[in-house]
Amino acid sequence: MNTKKEHYNITLHFVLALLTSVLMHCVNTSDLAGAGSETTTTVSGVVASVNGSPAAYVQVSMIPSNYNPVKEPELPDSFTITTNALGQYTFSNMDTGSYTVYAQSKSDGTRSLVFNVHATNDFVTAPPSMLKQTGTIRAVNPDEENDDGCYIYIPGTTMYAFFSKESRDVLLDSIPSGVIPVVVYTTLKSTVQLPVRQNVTVNAADTTVAANNQWNYMQRLFLSTAADGASIATTVRNFPVLVRLDNTNFDFSTVNSDGSDIRFTTPQNTFLPYEIELWSPSLQKAAIWVTVDSICGNNNRQFIVMYWGNRKAVTVSNSELTFDTLAGFQGVWHLCGESTETAFDATKNAYHGTAVNMTSTALVPGIIGDARSFDGEKSYITMSNTSKSKLDFPEDGTYSMSAWVYAEAIDSVYHAIAGKGHEQYYMQFKCFKTKASWEFVEFEHQYGWEYSEDSTPPAPGAGEWIYLTGVRTGTTQKFYINGVLVIDTPKVMSGASYERNTTDNFSIGSFGRSVTIPYQQGWSYFHGKIDEVRVQNRVVTDDWIRLCYMNQKADDVLVKFRK
Repeated sequence: MNTKKEHYNITLHFVLALLTSVLMHCVNTSDLAGAGSETTTTVSGVVASVNGSPAAYVQVSMIPSNYNPVKEPELPDSFTITTNALGQYTFSNMDTGSYTVYAQSKSDGTRSLVFNVHATNDFVTAPPSMLKQTGTIRAVNPDEENDDGCYIYIPGTTMYAFFSKESRDVLLDSIPSGVIPVVVYTTLKSTVQLPVRQNVTVNAADTTVAANNQWNYMQRLFLSTAADGASIATTVRNFPVLVRLDNTNFDFSTVNSDGSDIRFTTPQNTFLPYEIELWSPSLQKAAIWVTVDSICGNNNRQFIVMYWGNRKAVTVSNSELTFDTLAGFQGVWHLCGESTETAFDATKNAYHGTAVNMTSTALVPGIIGDARSFDGEKSYITMSNTSKSKLDFPEDGTYSMSAWVYAEAIDSVYHAIAGKGHEQYYMQFKCFKTKASWEFVEFEHQYGWEYSEDSTPPAPGAGEWIYLTGVRTGTTQKFYINGVLVIDTPKVMSGASYERNTTDNFSIGSFGRSVTIPYQQGWSYFHGKIDEVRVQNRVVTDDWIRLCYMNQKADDVLVKFRK
């Protein structure tokens, strides 16, 4: 129990109630000019400072709720007064109508806004005001033409800002924290007023984007790379962030049934490519990949914005833009539930895999959405026509591959996970009696298999989802388990009499053929589950790999849902 906070709240409410009561008893409405008339009224209230004490001698303004500070005359001096020593104020002879009460402290810059104070009686007590720290609204121009004299403002306040021809956005600063009912766009020549965004939440010392009013809802998704988050030090670029939605962080009743109105933007309102891998309102679950152009290290304030709640929107989910080949992605297989017969490649290379000896029961819950279960006897996935493809890297080339794997048991055989054949490159689960280890391997022509091998947590390695990443560049080979570099110098198993074979197709869950050299290894069927297999034609950094793991593991620590 937070007794200090409760004591503070009780004290604050008591002070505000007491001051309001005193104020009402001190004012004799019969002495006020215009009291009881049909056209004027008296409005009184009280202002508290940030710590709950009376806000003495601060400036208070009564502003008509529909006031436009650009097109309408400046308010008379009588619309602004100063509170007394008890934080009280009284406006007399005010026209009946709706007002905003705006208070500001010149000494510390704190401010408050109380909207929709209805002055309809002879005497009206306004809701108590509390001064708050301020934030900023970044408003995006909704007009593609960006005409001269276009501006945004908050109705019922004196707050406005003009757009320049060079900029699509503008800042409104010194806005008291809280919810602003609406930010409006218009021009000097037009009488049309367009809401830029409704119900804009302003946080102290922070910037909130006001844009995309066609979408009823928005949520900032913070990407924490600080020590209490993903804990990386450098900037990672063009990174597909996994966003998981469930009933603890998202209300599926507020979105289109197929998720077609989901959108993601940068803080500057640039729309981001995304792909919906899983969308299941019945299960209250979704898995969405969003490509973020830059994620800074050691930072817990960066964020992207998610919008939804537009019934007319059509989906723009696009896997090819999300996993762009220009960013290095040459094959990405989510192994999700789009088809039980086909494993779709998310990239535009379209290296779709055909499931061999797999039934619908092979589609199982994975670490990310769905995964594929392999029986260890005859099931695997082969990507036809990939023997001579962008997955065919030269000897001592540059590439990275990764996969999530779950081994069911330890036995006495080798189990291929994914790769381009036994005599090119691959990852496997190597078992020998009670010992088990994961391997990343490249074959060198008439030299042998350069392999990076390491045991897995928990020993001996079965019964847990493990994230594997292999990186090859020139003669350098690195192997990572669960985002951590475990081997940076491979061992060699001699194969001086063997040639490099690049004619195999890429496959998952087996080598796709029976291996006979340097000994009879057979088809090496995998026994367990595999999810999210990727191949890239570039070297990914230590921080990239760690970020993948910290974001994709079941207890994601990168994406934070907060205001």
